[in-house]
Amino acid sequence: KYRVFFFFLLNSIAIKSSEALPSDPVFTSYNKAKHFTALMDLCRQNSVALGQHPGQPSAHSTIPCEEFKSKIENLSNSKSVSKRIQVIEVDAEVQGFILYGLFYNVESGEILDLCVIEDSRSQGIGSQLLNKAEQDYASHSTIKKAFVVVVEGHERAMNFYQKHGYRHQGKFLGKDLVLEKDL
Repeated sequence: KYRVFFFFLLNSIAIKSSEALPSDPVFTSYNKAKHFTALMDLCRQNSVALGQHPGQPSAHSTIPCEEFKSKIENLSNSKSVSKRIQVIEVDAEVQGFILYGLFYNVESGEILDLCVIEDSRSQGIGSQLLNKAEQDYASHSTIKKAFVVVVEGHERAMNFYQKHGYRHQGKFLGKDLVLEKDL
């Protein structure tokens, strides 16, 4: 009896280990030729998703897709501002991205947009992207705080940022919520 069971157990382990497993997430710097279309698609999906949840805004009011397109087409930097995009891929497929800025004149960094494809949510991808931006902020001695503007009523985003130490600081233009974190 035990030999048959042991043989069955070994065969089931061998079958499971031979199945294709996704590779680990890989960070890559934004490459317009490679990533532009995927990031725009993800922005559109995110905007639509926000409108599909009861009580959520009908569109992502902070960075509509056309404004987002303008931001990623013009990633110009100056002495006071540096905008960056980090992309995370699994098996060469974009899983998410973070667009963030470093504002040297006000000693802070702003998370401008963070999107993760729906199938990869709640798997740590967003946390990895946020940590990557915060590590970049920490490497600059002038950056002391990070902040993000969240659409009021977007509870999932609020919970995500609060879980990562961001605290409510007020409203932006009287409607969206500003969350801030000391670095």
